[in-house]
Amino acid sequence: MLDPSAYTFISRLILEELVKSGIVVSIPEPAGYTVYALDKNRVFISDRVAMMKCDTCGIAHAVSAENAAFWKGAACIRSVCAGRVHEDEASRLDYYGKLFSSGDIVRINAREHTGLLERDDRETLEVDFKRNKETAQMWDPNVLSCTPTLELGIDIGDLSTVILCSMPPAQSQFLQRIGRAGRKDGNALTLAVAAARPHDLYFYADPLDMMEGDVVPPKIFLQASAVLERQFVAYCMDSWVKRGAPEQAVPKHVSVVLGKLDSHPIDVFPFNFLNYVQNSLSHLLNSFIQLFAQYLDDTARNELRVFAQGNRLKESPMHLRILEAFMALKKQRNSLSESVRHLNTMVRELEAKPKDSSYDKDIKELKAEQAALINVIKEINRKDVFSFLSEEGLLPNYAFPESGIILKAILYRKADEAEEPQTKKKFKKSVYEYSRSASAAISEFAPNNSFYVDGRKLTIDQVDLVSAQSAKWRLCPNCSHAQLEEAGKDTA
Repeated sequence: MLDPSAYTFISRLILEELVKSGIVVSIPEPAGYTVYALDKNRVFISDRVAMMKCDTCGIAHAVSAENAAFWKGAACIRSVCAGRVHEDEASRLDYYGKLFSSGDIVRINAREHTGLLERDDRETLEVDFKRNKETAQMWDPNVLSCTPTLELGIDIGDLSTVILCSMPPAQSQFLQRIGRAGRKDGNALTLAVAAARPHDLYFYADPLDMMEGDVVPPKIFLQASAVLERQFVAYCMDSWVKRGAPEQAVPKHVSVVLGKLDSHPIDVFPFNFLNYVQNSLSHLLNSFIQLFAQYLDDTARNELRVFAQGNRLKESPMHLRILEAFMALKKQRNSLSESVRHLNTMVRELEAKPKDSSYDKDIKELKAEQAALINVIKEINRKDVFSFLSEEGLLPNYAFPESGIILKAILYRKADEAEEPQTKKKFKKSVYEYSRSASAAISEFAPNNSFYVDGRKLTIDQVDLVSAQSAKWRLCPNCSHAQLEEAGKDTA
């Protein structure tokens, strides 16, 4: 068996020979890198296809008719077969032979379209996908893998085919999804994969039931406390602005807020806003309830009052919840800073020890983790104030009714062995944040699990246990009963 290093040597040898023959050429590249490409003058395209067949195993292979002479008598392409190939004029063209001979070949460029993408990236994807045949580039996406967020009425142009990976739960969702295709000429292909469950199997047996009947329009359940709480905070902020709060009263980045939390300056956000809320809370609460008086029952009113005013020691009032959200973010940032200092101490201790075989690797890993955490801290400081309040469930958003769990992903390019002399160069690191509902994140963000998003495979390697608030649970040793531990409510 060949040594792994032999493959690298053979590959470089082949590349050198291709460069010498002029088949491969170098192209303009960034400093420090060498980029190779096929010389377009050496590339020939033909729709004349010949079928070659092995005289031993019978495997067929489609090749260019101009190169058929080179294939005659050549060894079989299967490594376990000792046969020779010859042209078989009696064989019909296989799938690839027909594809090559027709000349109508389109590369599939698949991309994902989900709510996890940043707005700019998602809008760019939509523009690229909507291009017509005259203006489209060969690298533009032509297949989209989507989540139900596509039901929100986003314009992605004309579709020819829609494939549903499961049967939607309701008729309106089914019609909305399949209605994406065929808008231009009325012709479309729709496929639905029915899972082995009663709901899917029922509509698989009688698909017209899913398309008949009246479509129930979407509704807003105003008595939902999660909706009212977010809207009330937004209402308070609107009232504050109408009372004359200047535009610069709310800083753009949370770093300004976190830097002033300990000193509590009355003229800096959020203290300027919270001071207004505390002084006008009764008026704000009553006027907000009057806006929806005919829709709210006594339970909804009481829940809203508890959110705004608190409930003694059990529930914090609204202004404290906002302050606690920023305090929790500051605690998270301080935890990351402490981890950076700890890693710096580990690097210094390792540098003071005698070097061994793992010295360079350990140093690089520690410094890479340190740099990644520094980038996370920078991203926290650059976080938009309104986006943060929305993510924390304090301002309205259209995504999830809950604030969700945030995954911070740090992407950076690793230097290979050939670049060891240039390891002093700092590679740019990018930090991405992805939010998932708690019910999904408990499995998708589990340690050592892989999470797929935006064409990347992310492996969860750390869980923040410093800034997270742990909870005590009581577990019964005789059955599966479990409950949160609360004073006065413990069950024997």
